[in-house]
Amino acid sequence: MINKPWTFRQRTMSLLIPVRILDALAIVIAGLLSYWFYSVRYNVDFIPMQSAYVWLIIGGSVCSMIALSIAGPPVFSRGVQVLSLLRQVIVGVMFLFVIIVGVLFATKQSEVYSRWWSFIWCCSSIVCLFSERMLVIWLLSILRKRGINQKSVVIVGAGRLGQSLATNVNAAAWPSFQIIAFFDQRRRNVNSEQNDIPVENDLDLLIDYIENKGIHEVWIALPLKAEQLIETLVNDLLETTVTVRFLPDTFSLRLFRHHITEIYGFPMLDLSAPKITGIDKVLKASLDYAFATTALLVLSPLLLCIAVAVKLSSKGPVLFKQKRVGWDGKLFKVYKFRTMYVHTEEKGTVTQASQDDARVTSIGKWLRRTSCDELPQFFNVLQGRMSVVGPRPHVPEFNDSYRSQVKHYMRRHKVKPGITGLAQVKGWRGETDTAHKIRKRVQYDLFYLENWSIGFDVKIIFLTMFRGFVHQNAV
Repeated sequence: MINKPWTFRQRTMSLLIPVRILDALAIVIAGLLSYWFYSVRYNVDFIPMQSAYVWLIIGGSVCSMIALSIAGPPVFSRGVQVLSLLRQVIVGVMFLFVIIVGVLFATKQSEVYSRWWSFIWCCSSIVCLFSERMLVIWLLSILRKRGINQKSVVIVGAGRLGQSLATNVNAAAWPSFQIIAFFDQRRRNVNSEQNDIPVENDLDLLIDYIENKGIHEVWIALPLKAEQLIETLVNDLLETTVTVRFLPDTFSLRLFRHHITEIYGFPMLDLSAPKITGIDKVLKASLDYAFATTALLVLSPLLLCIAVAVKLSSKGPVLFKQKRVGWDGKLFKVYKFRTMYVHTEEKGTVTQASQDDARVTSIGKWLRRTSCDELPQFFNVLQGRMSVVGPRPHVPEFNDSYRSQVKHYMRRHKVKPGITGLAQVKGWRGETDTAHKIRKRVQYDLFYLENWSIGFDVKIIFLTMFRGFVHQNAV
């Protein structure tokens, strides 16, 4: 029987639980060291430690598992950049202390703890976590060099899929597989292009090779059109004790959320399937409604002031309503504070707002610069037509033009449009007056769709709030 294709996240996921435990332990150590430093500095008895501090340190270590998960999975692959690792640790610690401070304020316990000690704990947590990650990388490199728990593998197919497969295995922090050779009758080169792995061109020698070299597994990474060759290979390999895995070469297809789904007993390869389904859909909706409701309550005085300012600045309605393309390509009316003088345009045409646009009012310039004109879209979220995080919605006229310029453009409509999104956080906001700009925006939109998680949404919201918008969002 052919085993299911192995995913390279398995080795990382096997490290996730022990690393999270080590993270929690690092937070505890940081808290104890901070308390020791604090007690020396202010001549406070270190032993016995005050119970309030003990419980806060324990609670912080538990919360670290959530906060550091939001910052992203631990990265231990070969060649990881120290600055990238440090940045991830700092972001995770910031998330952690936002949670801690929020809980303390909500429970009215913030006065119990020294702010100086809290600051030291925050800084020492960064140092301890970073040191822990560097120690894990060092230990994994030792294990890797000694070849602990590795199986030898031959890949049949030295095309893009086979090369990428070998690259990912070689880059893994603690690879449990070692790629011994490629077999591919299509290629004549001595070594593979990227990985310096020998390529054998005679498939008739495959069976003898795996028996003589003691190969544990064979991964078939051939194009789908090589059906007859694949069938022959599988039949021959099933006569051996080697483990066989089949990874269809689908690089000619742009797959979205591809995985195996069984429908009435038939396994199907999903070429395009929404990721946000079931419980994920409920979690995202819960985050949307909770955040939108909170934002409208907190920002209600600001919304009232803006509404009055817009009304007094020029004639016309306070809100600007415009049709946009939403979830599954359905049209809806998006709400924004009016930033332009009332004007009319030819039917079927929409002129994008540009910098120094004469149609923009004085208050409108400030609203666009701060993106406060987008705040009424929280009402769109409560209506269920938008999400807090997602691809920005475009007007139908631009949508028709963009879909002809950018491949797979319509895939971005598989989720609700958002008030903010990954593209906006990455700086691709404002005018889309060139094909390059819209391609980059769609590139980030599709990445968001394929890598969505509730933690990803929280991270984007966090970055949006604390970085702020430098330019206005998409019109």
